Amino acid sequence: MLQPDIQIGIDTFRADNFDCSPVFAVHVRSLDKGRENPEFLRDNADMLPVLDAALAADPKLRLLLMTDSEAVLEQYAGLYGDRVFNTDCARRRASSR
Repeated sequence: MLQPDIQIGIDTFRADNFDCSPVFAVHVRSLDKGRENPEFLRDNADMLPVLDAALAADPKLRLLLMTDSEAVLEQYAGLYGDRVFNTDCARRRASSR
């Protein structure tokens, strides 16, 4: 069982962001991932054509972006506009593209 304040946060995020529209969720790692995977920049770039195709195929599709990077959040918001939504969390400010 979750603590009540955590459950309220989950319920609020769900009510505010999930309706009948389909959602494509993506977790874009950065900053720390480079130490584990030297190809992570290429891996992140490889996701973009997949997202482009999915979003083009369904105008109702929205994108849940999970990332630790403000730069990635800004990049995706610039590419996909208001179709992107995300949690409100601490992110690092650093180049991570």
